Amino acid sequence: GWSGQFDEALSALGASQREADRVNDLPTLAVTLDYSGIHCLRRGDLPGAEAAFLKAYLVRRLRKPDEIHLSQANLGRLRLAQGDFKSAETLFSLALAKANSAPSLVQVWTLYHGRGAARQAQGRFDGAWADFGTAVDLARRWRADAVAADAMRIRTDAGLREVYQSYIRAGNRAALSGRRPEMARRAFSAAEEHRAVSLREQWNASGEWRRKLPAEYWPVLGQLQTAEVAALRNNSAPAAARAARLRLRLIEMEAQTGAPRPLAVAGGGVEFSRAIQLKLSPSEALLSFEFGEKESYLWALTGKRFFLHALGPRRELTALISRFRDAVRLDRADAADAGAKLYSRLFGSLRPSVTAKARWLVVLDDALFEAPLAAAVTGRANGRPVYLAESHSLMTIPSAAALLEPGAGGGAGALFVGVGDPVYNSADPRWAGTPEPGMLHRWGLALVPLLGASASPQTNLELPRLAASAAEIRECSRRWGVRETVLLEGPAACRDRLAEALRRRPAVLHLATHVLTPEGRRDGALIALSLGPPGRPEVLTSSEIASLGSARLVVLSGCSSGNGAPLPGAGLVGLT
Repeated sequence: GWSGQFDEALSALGASQREADRVNDLPTLAVTLDYSGIHCLRRGDLPGAEAAFLKAYLVRRLRKPDEIHLSQANLGRLRLAQGDFKSAETLFSLALAKANSAPSLVQVWTLYHGRGAARQAQGRFDGAWADFGTAVDLARRWRADAVAADAMRIRTDAGLREVYQSYIRAGNRAALSGRRPEMARRAFSAAEEHRAVSLREQWNASGEWRRKLPAEYWPVLGQLQTAEVAALRNNSAPAAARAARLRLRLIEMEAQTGAPRPLAVAGGGVEFSRAIQLKLSPSEALLSFEFGEKESYLWALTGKRFFLHALGPRRELTALISRFRDAVRLDRADAADAGAKLYSRLFGSLRPSVTAKARWLVVLDDALFEAPLAAAVTGRANGRPVYLAESHSLMTIPSAAALLEPGAGGGAGALFVGVGDPVYNSADPRWAGTPEPGMLHRWGLALVPLLGASASPQTNLELPRLAASAAEIRECSRRWGVRETVLLEGPAACRDRLAEALRRRPAVLHLATHVLTPEGRRDGALIALSLGPPGRPEVLTSSEIASLGSARLVVLSGCSSGNGAPLPGAGLVGLT
């Protein structure tokens, strides 16, 4: 059902309900009815959702009254979808009263978010803002305590992006109306926090560190979640102290496995945005985008000023971006016109104090990851278009929160590691091995670097040589000027030698290699290394890269190495 196969999901749930009814398993019957209602709601079948939710409510009312708030929450979501906002607010309030007074399976922030949406629809914006803020605060606590698998589950089940977007939208509306301008800073903080934490969750999901967690970790995690609920209910110092002790214990166990620490994003919004401004040099401006179905926004920050701009609905922006992208790629005559229109829409409302900054740090969202912004047209001079790249340098960053983090690979030594010109095929005279039987293995990979389009499933992994890449890493190492250099070329450009070099924590890692993308998986690109002794090709996967070691600066000099999947919240997820 979560993958969109509603008919199959409802059929399986129906069978479960019949069996649960036959054996008088009422808790299971209620839960499966809940899921049927949720899937009906997701595909727009409101009558079907109502029938399922009411049956679950009746089961709980008769046999499981202590779980009645679960049905009240689902009926609140249904009334919200039906436009009965007053009833929705009442139902969410009833569910919250129970969830905040006793342990509950329901994710409490979803209830605050639902009630906030109901209040907002009735024009009660202050109450909505308070509920959205509570929802974000609760989600933040649980996110900070959950390991990658739990964080992924929570985000999927609770729709955390929707929770954050509601908070952001309500805050920005209040700011743009002039009623509460400081809310723009709080909305900015929430957006950047969501980006930073979502990206961390994606990174953690492929890490090997989770396998190293001790068995003790999971019971402590459960105790922490219980302690957090207790602290929320009674707001006492002892309860908060117990939660803090358990959280510290989890952090200690994670640190022993090499798990990355969570990004520290200061709460409150005002403090966070001002901390970001202190990191900006006099020549820098930060531009952060947030796309929404009905409203999109741009926050613009300099060292001294903070601005919020409304950009309009996502659909209109995406259409402008698509037209501009295609015009540039195909070198069409309308490329300059499309670039001028996109620039005007995205940046036309910026103040001179922002446009005067020569260096722009840009936090992208949604379709903007595919927009060649450097080719946007700022105006015309002497009858020719003036491109954005002529007046500004553009650096994309995953989140403004990244500016507050210590430099990646802190403590790295003065070592340059370069990988170039591997042995990619058995015809290369540098390869002295004997082809393994069946060596031309059918990988089913799209060889994006050279073919520019998806290859057929019959494509093998024998690749053409990149002879100039050896000269590239030699010249780059010379110009970088560090004390030590390790250049891995030919057969030496293998996984074992690279892992050995990375354990020395180099200052620079420069990879001049082929990059391979599996069919239909832009986020699963692989780095191709040299053929092994039996002729078997070596590749680096994302999970292997995460566990190899660290470098302060990584250069990916391979076609399509900057591609990835633009995921909601996390941004662009790929090799970079």
